[in-house]
Amino acid sequence: MSLVSPERNLLRRLDGHADDIQQRGRDLVSAATIMSRTASQLKKISEGTRDIAIAVSVDKIREKAADTYPDLEKAAIRYDETGAVLKTYGVALGAAQRTIHPLIEEIETAHQDLAEAREAESDARRTVRDHGTQMPWEADVSDAQKLEARSELDAAEGAAGRAESSLDGLWGRFDRAFSTWSDAYDDAVDGIEDAFDAADNSDAWGEDLLPILGWIAVGLAVVALFVTGPIALAIAAIGAVVAAVMLTINLLKFAKGRGNWLDLTMSIIGLIPFARPLIQGARGGLAGLRGTSALFSTGRGILRTSLRTGMPRWAYTPLSGGPLRMLATGTGNVFKSIGNGAMNVAANLKYGGLMTEFRLKDLFLARPRMNLLRGGHNSVSSFAEFILGGGGRGTAAAQAWAASDNVAAEAPSAFSAIANKFESGMTWAANLDFMGSAKLPDYADLRGVFAQ
Repeated sequence: MSLVSPERNLLRRLDGHADDIQQRGRDLVSAATIMSRTASQLKKISEGTRDIAIAVSVDKIREKAADTYPDLEKAAIRYDETGAVLKTYGVALGAAQRTIHPLIEEIETAHQDLAEAREAESDARRTVRDHGTQMPWEADVSDAQKLEARSELDAAEGAAGRAESSLDGLWGRFDRAFSTWSDAYDDAVDGIEDAFDAADNSDAWGEDLLPILGWIAVGLAVVALFVTGPIALAIAAIGAVVAAVMLTINLLKFAKGRGNWLDLTMSIIGLIPFARPLIQGARGGLAGLRGTSALFSTGRGILRTSLRTGMPRWAYTPLSGGPLRMLATGTGNVFKSIGNGAMNVAANLKYGGLMTEFRLKDLFLARPRMNLLRGGHNSVSSFAEFILGGGGRGTAAAQAWAASDNVAAEAPSAFSAIANKFESGMTWAANLDFMGSAKLPDYADLRGVFAQ
């Protein structure tokens, strides 16, 4: 369940371990102290103000010390200021997590309670409306029944109001804690940037990000196999930014003589798979997604309705109008009513079981296969395959929908399938190259030789 607060903050856990971040900050400050002391000693050596008990190559040692201590001083500044920032942020993160994390379950429960209260309110309002508009052939509704329905509506409105007030209070606490954390996060980012600026040794800062960005790209590629619709477009947008940053860093490395053509080629390849989804979205892809969603809803409705109409039914007179009317219809009428109700329950259970089976197969089987090989996943094609597969599921009406021209039109074109295979191949070539370089020393050595 993805919920968003009134302040447009996503209800989620805050990443990171506050204690580890604080410890990392303390470690950096300690390392900075050692670096600073070492730089001071090297400076004294380079200036000849510290005795050296080595008679050979003294001038060479002083030369190396002179070359080394300025960089070490800058690193000490960077580590010290970054460590201080991390310690402060770790404290803020811990405080925010202690407030936000317990609220997540409370908000989700309160949100569900409000939804149920509003549904009960809607049902009560519908009953009051029905009592006020009777058809000639319907049994009369007594004043007592109308009064009872009105009373139930008042109670339902009160319950909905209390549920909404409770949820608003929880969201207020969440947003205040989230805002405090967000400010601390921004301060931490600014503080680290200031540390880089103060040290003036951030010439190759982006190169340190490449391993992190690489693993993000791998993660996005895996997640993209299991998502579709607007979320897929969002992932494509994030992936495009990551790929573009990696390409920019590799271009800078190459221009400064620290990169190679293989890294540059792989970063260009990594940008390819994100182009087509974003172009499709810009050309009205979201409207197409809405149309697909409507057709998918139609298919589910046909399956649900046909399952209910396919169950055995018995004719009976609805039991209304008071005890005398009920007695006049005979006891057999009661059993028919119960029987029809049981058939409705059985149809709903069968529909729920089929939809659960479809969702599991769609998530873990259809989506990865379609996204890798068939030009991308869409719910209509996946649901149609499920209805027609395995010897046929559901009813004749559902199978007719699955085999209709409207459903067939949602299948990807031959060009789309070929393009998707190419894009998938490029994505995984780049990702496997990155993982091999990061985790397999033999592959990294061979790759280094090949890239020369």
